[in-house]
Amino acid sequence: MALGLAIGTIGAGGLQLPDAGGTTPPLWRDHPLLLAGIVGLILLQMGLIAGLLYQGRRRARAQGALDRQLAFETLLSEVSRRLLTGSAEEASGQLPALFGMVGEHFGVDRVGIVQWRDQTARPGKVVAWIRPGVPGGEPGRIELPWLHAAARRREILRWDSLEGLPAGAEGDLATLRALSTRSLLAVPLAVTPDRAAMLGMTTRTGERVWTDQDLEGLRALARAFGGHVLREWVEEEAAQSHALNAAVAEAVASEVAVVDADGTVWWMDDGAGERVTPEWLWERAANGTDILAALEEISATVPAAAGLGQVLRAALAGGGGTRHHECRHLRAGQERWCEAHVRPLDRSEGGIVLAFNDVSDRKRLELESQTRMHELAHVNRVASLGELTASLAHELNQPLTAILSNAQAARLLLDAGPANDDEVRGALDDIVQDDRRAGEIILRIRRLLRKGAIEPAPVDLNGLVGDVAQLAAATAGKRRVAVATRLAPDLPTVTGDPVQLQQVLLNLVINAVDATAQSDEPRLVTVSTRNGGPLVEVEVRDTGPGIPADHLPRIFNSFFSTKPDGLGMGLSISRRIVEAHGGRIWAESPGRGAVFRVALPLGTPGEAR
Repeated sequence: MALGLAIGTIGAGGLQLPDAGGTTPPLWRDHPLLLAGIVGLILLQMGLIAGLLYQGRRRARAQGALDRQLAFETLLSEVSRRLLTGSAEEASGQLPALFGMVGEHFGVDRVGIVQWRDQTARPGKVVAWIRPGVPGGEPGRIELPWLHAAARRREILRWDSLEGLPAGAEGDLATLRALSTRSLLAVPLAVTPDRAAMLGMTTRTGERVWTDQDLEGLRALARAFGGHVLREWVEEEAAQSHALNAAVAEAVASEVAVVDADGTVWWMDDGAGERVTPEWLWERAANGTDILAALEEISATVPAAAGLGQVLRAALAGGGGTRHHECRHLRAGQERWCEAHVRPLDRSEGGIVLAFNDVSDRKRLELESQTRMHELAHVNRVASLGELTASLAHELNQPLTAILSNAQAARLLLDAGPANDDEVRGALDDIVQDDRRAGEIILRIRRLLRKGAIEPAPVDLNGLVGDVAQLAAATAGKRRVAVATRLAPDLPTVTGDPVQLQQVLLNLVINAVDATAQSDEPRLVTVSTRNGGPLVEVEVRDTGPGIPADHLPRIFNSFFSTKPDGLGMGLSISRRIVEAHGGRIWAESPGRGAVFRVALPLGTPGEAR
């Protein structure tokens, strides 16, 4: 029999047993539909089991990837925190330990930073960690000319072995072999006209195929280590700049002119050395000429002349003390700056005295200082995001989890038949909405990490406060601190750089959360906005222990912090940003807690420097 199931038949009279000498027909012949249904049910169950096993493996892989990403984010946060704790010298002492953490995470044998302090191929400073117990040599002299050139070109080096090194890297190859290097992955950290630095990791026990994930991880770490290197350079250059400013002040050349009350040049000194006054002025302002008329004549083509003319007219009109005006001009094709000091003559006839000094070196140092401050502000933003890793991971996990759930539900609904089209459409709409939400979160993170030119634009402070409150929510929740907002309706916009202003608010809110976490209940941080007529004000109030009275005058000074492990740069950077926007920031400590206020003018040009 085909199935061996001939034990009886069922008829109208009940169960019928086979005759003694006969056989009962097979079950599949009398009940084929029943048997086919049983077989189909078994196959469907097997398919469901297989699908569940497949989904389980996918979830396990996704969980593994999430665990690896979380481990890396924790590493990045710890590296950023330690590098911004204490002075640059103290942070440098942490480098070997931090390199060890990086080496253990990536499973490599050596991690380090190479710095070149001049144009020579020999590194001026090398700090590295080597895995204990791994054999390898250490040459007495390190020469890396090809790596130096690559660092200055901001190139990424990704060598799975040393066999394929490019032409011209023979000197580097000898040094790398002396170091027992088998493979190398390196990224540039920072480059200036006379300095360069590179972060790299190598293997000694065997060759390694570097993955895109390895590269992206090292590039993320390079932002933190690069900020530390820049900070080292800034502190070194600050000491050198002080001496340079003194030397420039002693060697500065001056040119002097005396102008009568009617604007006629009465006397002009040719100067003892190289001329510092712009050519467009000196060629037209000889003795006996009308300097005001000359400046007005050329103001259409030389904007700086119009500004100087306004200063001279105001000084000749009387009132006020010494006025100062800077003029940009070109000399021999090079950009130069001179400063005019305009002082009224103390005599009945009136008149003014002009003294012109070349301040090009000072302006260059100011511009370099502004550039370094932008770099430090960027490092501060990266460090702030490192502290908010848990918040960002939590905020991103919600829409991503919803997307996965809705996608799985839509697939099940499609499998169930066309009658569920409306439900499938609803699931797809939820996926689109959650995807946009995740995209907005990523866009906010990218804006904070952006490093580039200042972009003044209309800024909605209520919107910035909402974004900052969301970013800080999870971090505040872990510390059992509530963050509340009180937003003024119809708040006018200000003009400025939204990323920099968001950085100021984020610094103030995170500081308030840190302070409040140390106090008893209630633990509350309140962020309020207010329309103050010509000013728009943001207030961050906490219920922490407050600020000691002797600390208030120094709270915004560089490297001053009330935190045991604080760097003291966050509030200093915030003050510079606010003042560059034409505003004011100050702190108060009225009894319990502290209050920080930021006032920004309406219609400010927003030229944040």
